[in-house]
Amino acid sequence: MTENDNAVGETADRPASTQPCWADLVEKIRRNDPDGLEELYRVFSRGVRFYLCRQLGPQDLDDRVHDTFLIVSQAIQAESCANRIA
Repeated sequence: MTENDNAVGETADRPASTQPCWADLVEKIRRNDPDGLEELYRVFSRGVRFYLCRQLGPQDLDDRVHDTFLIVSQAIQAESCANRIA
């Protein structure tokens, strides 16, 4: 978390209620930019957490959110590697 972030994931230049620019976020993750991974995790800790809790219940929710984050971030990075090889 940077010094401009607060506890609910807002930054000085972007309130928490706005969506990230998905293309920019994916590009950051492909470049292994820690800020991109952190932003993706913030999205997951809010929206995906809520969805998973509604669908699966609160048991092991943190683990499920983290597993989903890993699957998505690794898939984005794997696509980037596949594009470089092709």
